[in-house]
Amino acid sequence: MTNEVVGLGGGVPLRADSVSLQNCGITRDYPQPPQRVLVYANPALENLLALGLAARAIGVVGYDRMRDPAPTASADALRAPTSPAPPTAEALLLMRPDFVYSASYYWLHSPETPDRTRLAEWGIGTYLSPGACSGQPAGGWRWTSGGGAANARTPRRRRLP
Repeated sequence: MTNEVVGLGGGVPLRADSVSLQNCGITRDYPQPPQRVLVYANPALENLLALGLAARAIGVVGYDRMRDPAPTASADALRAPTSPAPPTAEALLLMRPDFVYSASYYWLHSPETPDRTRLAEWGIGTYLSPGACSGQPAGGWRWTSGGGAANARTPRRRRLP
């Protein structure tokens, strides 16, 4: 295994074979930098592209290149297949990811997909964007008469005539 640059400190490259990070209140160990990344949701993809890691993406869920209003050069270089929904457990295992990076709480906690515990059992590391750690608001969402979603704990506002 080769060391990779994971940051810069005082002008000296910092190298690591493994790292432990706090993610959603749990310490997670990553024994090596991911090589085969399955990406869930656009914000995670944008971060991966910003880090110059497009070549490590093996699949992207929720990104449609044809609907991207302003694709970046990194997005143009993306060769990973895209899908509107995550793969089934069987298809995911056939893809052989060593890492799932998600900006969507749902896709790592859905009955439709393997959760973080199951992925860890299979030797697949995960990282959930910190802003998504809390998931769905307590009390859930409800649909308003105007057709939008609102937090169930938020009082409904009256419309003025």
